[in-house]
Amino acid sequence: MQDSHKIKVLFITTEWPTKENPYAVPFLVRQVQLLKESGINVQVFHFRGKRNPINYLKAWWRIRQIPYWKEADILHAHWGQSAFPALFSGKKLVITFHGSDLYGIVNVHGKQTFQGRALTLLSKCMASQADYCITVSARLKKMLGARINKISIIPMGIDLQKFHPMEKNDCREKLNLTRGTRFVLFVSDPMRPEKRYWMAQTAVTQYRERHPEEDLQLLVVHGVEHDQIPVFLNAGDVLLITSSYEGGPIIAKEAIASNLPVVSFNVGDVEEWIKDLDGCYLCEEATVESLINGLEVALAHGPLNNLSERLRNRINEINTTCEVIAVYQSLMSD
Repeated sequence: MQDSHKIKVLFITTEWPTKENPYAVPFLVRQVQLLKESGINVQVFHFRGKRNPINYLKAWWRIRQIPYWKEADILHAHWGQSAFPALFSGKKLVITFHGSDLYGIVNVHGKQTFQGRALTLLSKCMASQADYCITVSARLKKMLGARINKISIIPMGIDLQKFHPMEKNDCREKLNLTRGTRFVLFVSDPMRPEKRYWMAQTAVTQYRERHPEEDLQLLVVHGVEHDQIPVFLNAGDVLLITSSYEGGPIIAKEAIASNLPVVSFNVGDVEEWIKDLDGCYLCEEATVESLINGLEVALAHGPLNNLSERLRNRINEINTTCEVIAVYQSLMSD
């Protein structure tokens, strides 16, 4: 196989930290860092599509103007639509599908928009042009269909040195949270319609009505540095995931690594991580009543027991990075 120190990779992505959104896609930033530490030469080309075909055509032209374009052995696009600038490059193309590229864009009513349908069509077309496809969950792999030959499920891993159990009261002091209150965490942008924040609000409100003796609060975690996320997870009592769809929500893995119970709709790859964990609850029906049942189970159980070695190995970012490198090496040896 090709020595990893000689492989040159150009990441192409429509999502990357900006001045306006400095905490965007920390998992992708981390993957670039780990690949570099493993000896892969990586540079990043970031463009914003903004649902405008002209922006994709401009990106197709701009990427060919950067010096690293000629040097790169492999183009690795994150999200299917990001692969458009790689068309007719003659280079090896890898695409990682994260979820929104195959599920599309939904409106406030949960219905897919015209732009969303165009996005999924573009992503699937690009998959047919790729030399290798990666999906972050088995559900996304199924959505791509059997016609894709070279495809692997590689979840986005997490840093187990960062996400681990910590003393709850210490974490609450750092965040100025009341000790006696129990907190349900909603870790996402509440303005994104597919995250269905209103369901989390309703579930917590109705839970309090049924259990007036408990001081339960919903805590939204959004727009904070990624280094603060472990503190929030260890300060909370349960993580709530109410999305209409997910690719492979990293926050679920970060939570269970921190021994925080998860209550979630059956989206993305959540079932794989929490189905056998006492204290977690997988809602087979996307209803408020199911969320309330889950909150009762999780809050009665309390913190999770430590993860099994199997789960730890599967979510460890070191292992998932090695899997990505193996994909690169296989393409270089073809």
